[in-house]
Amino acid sequence: YAVKARCVQIQPDQKIGVLLSGGTDSIAVLAAMAACIDPSQIVAFTVSYGDDVTPDVEIACEACINLGIGRHEIIAVPETALTLELLRDSIRALHTFDTTTIRAGTIQYLLYKLAQPVMQEEGVKAVLSGEGADELAGGYQYFKMAPNAGAAITELNRLLKDICMYDVLLADRTAGAFGKEVRLPFLDVRLVDCYQRFLPAQIRWNPQIEKHLLRN
Repeated sequence: YAVKARCVQIQPDQKIGVLLSGGTDSIAVLAAMAACIDPSQIVAFTVSYGDDVTPDVEIACEACINLGIGRHEIIAVPETALTLELLRDSIRALHTFDTTTIRAGTIQYLLYKLAQPVMQEEGVKAVLSGEGADELAGGYQYFKMAPNAGAAITELNRLLKDICMYDVLLADRTAGAFGKEVRLPFLDVRLVDCYQRFLPAQIRWNPQIEKHLLRN
């Protein structure tokens, strides 16, 4: 439902993008998109570093083939692209000095920069992304060390409260720097409310595996 609500304004002759890392979060978003709209309207973007084809890239390609996605662009990032000038430009766009946000944001800024010709060619004005899943569903490795479910949920709620200063800021400002709109279905207010109000802590948290509900 959260994905469908973010695709509802897409007309039959329009295209919508998705940032596809090859991980659980973005593939879940992609699969839901393919169920909501014609897969031929979807343009997926995946980052590859140099000429190396990593397992994540292979999984992203396989997902697009299986779902019949209209176009899948693998954006190759050469080492020479990671310059101090790029870092300066991304910090200016992000408007933050938070180290973690800059580290992730610089790559995402570069993705939009390199994908711009394809986005213009296909008329992509909005993209969906999987940001927010880690904070909602407990995707970080350190959650395995939580002493109990209550402590894990307290930390998850803190992350969700603060996400506007980090991942949401990163997603919004890197997209906005290139005139694009980013939509984050995992942060749909109804989905967040469902997790926080109706799912017991023992169900939301599993010390053996991160994001176990989403993976299931």
